[in-house]
Amino acid sequence: MPIKVLEVIPELSTGGAEQVIISYLEKLKDDADISVRAVAFFRNKGRLWEKYAEETGLAVDYLGLPDEANALEIIGELRRYFKKNKPDVIHAHMQFVKKICVASALLPIRKYQTIHSDVSRIYSNKEAVIERLYKKAAGFKTICLTDKMAREADRLFGERSLVLRNGIDLKKYKTGVRNEYRRKFGFDENNFVIGHVGRFHEVKNHELLVKAFSEISRTDNTARLVLVGAGELKEKTEDLCRTLGCLENVLFPGERNDVPELLQMMDLFVFPSRFEGFPVSLLEAQAAGLPCLVSDRITEEVLVSNRIKRLSPECGESEWAKGALEYRTFCYAPKYSLDDYSIDTITEELKSIYLGQDQKNRK
Repeated sequence: MPIKVLEVIPELSTGGAEQVIISYLEKLKDDADISVRAVAFFRNKGRLWEKYAEETGLAVDYLGLPDEANALEIIGELRRYFKKNKPDVIHAHMQFVKKICVASALLPIRKYQTIHSDVSRIYSNKEAVIERLYKKAAGFKTICLTDKMAREADRLFGERSLVLRNGIDLKKYKTGVRNEYRRKFGFDENNFVIGHVGRFHEVKNHELLVKAFSEISRTDNTARLVLVGAGELKEKTEDLCRTLGCLENVLFPGERNDVPELLQMMDLFVFPSRFEGFPVSLLEAQAAGLPCLVSDRITEEVLVSNRIKRLSPECGESEWAKGALEYRTFCYAPKYSLDDYSIDTITEELKSIYLGQDQKNRK
């Protein structure tokens, strides 16, 4: 009988973590050894990945909690769900381990948590001490996206963390629809199309990107900027474009499920984040063959192309604009290979974790 695995997440909205969970559900849905499904605390109807899961019939349950649910309500609903469904393995995503520890107390379940962002940015030393006590009492094992993150987690939680990098379906990113998509969005072959994929959040640093684009567009009137995503700072970003006089050359297509095709119409991908865990969208851009201008805060483990240029997000928009205009000369010596991040490879590593086999990829 296959073991029952439960992926636990607050909601299936949009973002890299949600995309990774969807990939796990798709790749393992017919697996003979593992029966996997997801459970989300909250509904988010109409958002990208919840809608996709419904349309494709993926195994997702919802606790149906109201957005204002308190910790006790979440714990109570989780415990009822665990007792009813009797999972063998819980794989939690994001930072709510304490609630799962309480909800699963005395139940015979193996437990893992994947941390999807920079560990030192999301846990203070005080928070880490409390988290460490809960994790140890409940037998929670930490999974990180990079070796650097794992070393920091080891220090904070006093354990030997596992490493499981994010993966993508590499076949999706060679679509041959460049001209079709350029026409669809009103671009021609003469346009210099710069792109970014990510939620509108302070960490993504859209402000720097828009200011740099404003300088670029004064130098090159064929330049266009495509900002794919949604988030709380979208309106503020639009206002900044309007203030800088470049709004008519900036496209906001919203949340999309055709990112591989959108990447094909771009000439350059720009990613000026203040910090990251393991950004899936940057991996996707490289899989699509795009030159990438990226923040030097991004771990080398996600840099797999020789068409990379790194800049500090502190050096200002003029330096970023200059770097973007030099995109044809980008040259980088990656230490990692794109093939290492195939979703097929990553899913096999994940299976070995769920089946209780030792992991071999820590450095």
